[in-house]
Amino acid sequence: AELGGETNELASDINGWMLGKAQSVESMASLMNGDIETTISPAYLNHVLQTKNNKGNVSDVYIGTTGGKMIDGSLWVPDAGYDPRTRPWYKAALADKENVVFTDAYQDMVTGKWAVSLAKTVKNDSGTVTGVMAMDILLDTITERVSTEKIGQTGYAFMIDKNGLFIAHKDGSLLNTKITDLQGMSDLASRMLSNKS
Repeated sequence: AELGGETNELASDINGWMLGKAQSVESMASLMNGDIETTISPAYLNHVLQTKNNKGNVSDVYIGTTGGKMIDGSLWVPDAGYDPRTRPWYKAALADKENVVFTDAYQDMVTGKWAVSLAKTVKNDSGTVTGVMAMDILLDTITERVSTEKIGQTGYAFMIDKNGLFIAHKDGSLLNTKITDLQGMSDLASRMLSNKS
């Protein structure tokens, strides 16, 4: 019972933290209802990136417009051929125009590290989608939050996504590998992944 309580408490803490980030993306996207290509600058998004709640936790805040322009808060300048509309975060947000979406883990083009993106469509006053706003959280950041928790005497926490990929583990070499590929974990992992939570 004690282990279950510790695990549930950690899950609730991480879930709350991620939902807080999702609410941040949602509220920022809802405020950007003008011509984002001319009113939102990389410097403005960089300021958002440097706020107390984001600094050290969020690796980037950015917008991809329906016209193919990238506005990046890390001040990264993409190559001329870069089109944000082809990226997973952009496509995922367009597939669900109403909610904040969480992408599968992917290798970030700027840092080269594994990240998840939280993304939401940006709409103008008439409800037309004008772009997608996204926030990147490095898996390292999630791992730091998870791996500081001790479960019982010698246990530790890790996180997997809905596909069974490790998104947080104290052994960094396991990030973005499948739990089902670990020796002796296949049966347990299959049972875990077949449940709702």
